[in-house]
Amino acid sequence: MIHTQQSHRLRIAIFALVLALAGIIAPVFLLPGMARAQTASSNPPSLTVAGTLGDPPQERILFISAATPISGAEALISDFVRTDNAATISGLITVTPLPARVEAGRPLTLTVTVSFANARSGAYNGTIWLNYDADGLPSSLQIPVTVTIKDPPGPPFFALIGGVAVAALISTYLGGGRQRDDLAVRIERLAARVTAASGLPDAVRRALRQRLNLADALVRSGKLEEAQREYDEAEQLLTRWLGWLESWRALKAQIDRVRTLLSPDAQGRPAYAAAVHRRLDQIEESVPAADDLSVVQNELNAVIEQINAFLDLITRHKNLQTILDATSLTPTEKSSYQAQIDHLRRQIDMLLPEAANDAPNYQKISDEIASLNTTLKGFLPRGAPESALLATRSGQATVPAAALVIEEIAPQFTRLAMEFPSRARDTTEQTAAAGFPVNLPWARIRLYGFRLAQFLILITLWGWTGYNELYIQNPTFGSEWLSNYFTLIAWGFTSEAARATFTNLAGRLGVTVEQ
Repeated sequence: MIHTQQSHRLRIAIFALVLALAGIIAPVFLLPGMARAQTASSNPPSLTVAGTLGDPPQERILFISAATPISGAEALISDFVRTDNAATISGLITVTPLPARVEAGRPLTLTVTVSFANARSGAYNGTIWLNYDADGLPSSLQIPVTVTIKDPPGPPFFALIGGVAVAALISTYLGGGRQRDDLAVRIERLAARVTAASGLPDAVRRALRQRLNLADALVRSGKLEEAQREYDEAEQLLTRWLGWLESWRALKAQIDRVRTLLSPDAQGRPAYAAAVHRRLDQIEESVPAADDLSVVQNELNAVIEQINAFLDLITRHKNLQTILDATSLTPTEKSSYQAQIDHLRRQIDMLLPEAANDAPNYQKISDEIASLNTTLKGFLPRGAPESALLATRSGQATVPAAALVIEEIAPQFTRLAMEFPSRARDTTEQTAAAGFPVNLPWARIRLYGFRLAQFLILITLWGWTGYNELYIQNPTFGSEWLSNYFTLIAWGFTSEAARATFTNLAGRLGVTVEQ
C-alpha cells in the first residue's frame, strides 16, 4: 500500500515537472512568431537628404505602420559619421514628439527635420531607432538615414573665376611685355618733350603731365589699351599746342590786359571784380580742352562785355555824387539823397557778373541810378546846363563854381577780333583705336568679334562646364577642401588653352591680336 502511494506521488511530480518545462520552452518557440507579426515598418524604409551649408532646415515625413496597436513609441537618433570617418556630428536631425498610442492600421507620422547650420560638407550616415510596445511586447525599428552636404555656390564660383583671372593675367604679362615696354619708353620721351617745350600754358602743361602720369600708371597695372589711349591724347594735345604757341602768346597778352581793366582791392572788393578775375582764371584753366582758340577769345570777349557794363555802372554812380555836390540843396536836404547814393554803392559792391547784361539785379540798380540822376539835376542852380560841361578838369571856370557840373563817361574796351589757325584734324584720329585705317573696318570688327568669342567661350562654355562637372554634380563638394577647390582653380587656369587657340586662329585670318 505504501509502495503504491509513493509511485502515485512520483507520477504527479513528473507530470508537474513536464508542465513546468513546457511553460518555459513554449514562449521560446512562440514569441518570435508573435514578435514578427507585431513588428512595425517604415515608408520609405530609409531616408536620404541633400543640402548646402547655410540652407534652411529641411523636413521629411516617415509613415510608420503596424498590424497591432503601438504605444510608448520613442525615437532615438544616433550620431552621424562621415563616410571617410573624418567627422562626426550630433544633433544633425531632430524628430517631432510621438503620440502616446496609435491604433492598429493607423499610420504613425514621424516628422524628421535636418539642420545644415553647424554641419561640415560631406556624406553622413546615421540611424533613427524607433522603440515601442506592440500589445505589451517591446519592439524596435531601425531607419537608416544618409545626409549629403556641400559648400554654398559662391566660393566655388569665385575659385573658378580666380583660375581664369590668374591665367589671363599670366597670358597678358607674357604676351604684352614687349608692347608694354615700348609704350613705357614712348611715354618717357613725350614727358621729356613736354618739359622742354617753352611757352605752353601752365594748364596745358599740367594736363599733359596728368595724362602721361595716368598712362604710366595704366602701363604698370597692365591696362595697355587704356594707357595707349591716354598717350595718344597727350601726344595730340602737345602737337596741337605747339602749333598754337604764337597765337596763344598774343591771346595771353590780351588776358593779362583784361585783368588790369578791373581789379579788386586787398579785401576782394568789389565782389564783381573778384568774380571777373576768377572767371579769367577759369578760362586759362580750360584751354587744354579747347578745340579752337577762337572759343577762348569768345569767352574773353564775354568777360570784356561784363567789365564794360560794370564800369559804366560805377561811373554813372560816381556822377551822382558830383551832381549832388553841385546842387543848391541844403546839407539837411542833401543827406537823404546821400543815403540813396551810399545804398546804391553797397548794392554795386555786392553785384556779380551773372547779374549784368540786362539781368534783374543789374537792371534794377541801373534804373535807380538813372532816376536819381534825373532828380538831382532838377536841383542844379539855374544857368547850369546839364550837358554843356561848363569847365574842364584842369581849366578855370568862367562862371561861379557852384554852377559847374561835369559828368564823366565810362571807359569802354573793344572786343577782340584776332584770327587763329583752325584745328587741323589729327592724323591719329583717322586711324582706328587698334591701329587700323578707317578704310579697313572689317579688320577691327573681326578683332572685336574674336575677343568677344574668347570671352563667351571662357566664361560661358568652358567655365560653366567646369562648374557643373566639379561643383553641381558633386553632392559633397567641400568635404575634401583642398582637392575640390584646387581642381576648380586648375580648371579655370586651363582656359588659357582656349584663349591661345582663338588667338592663333585670329592670327591666321590676318588680324593682329594684342594681348
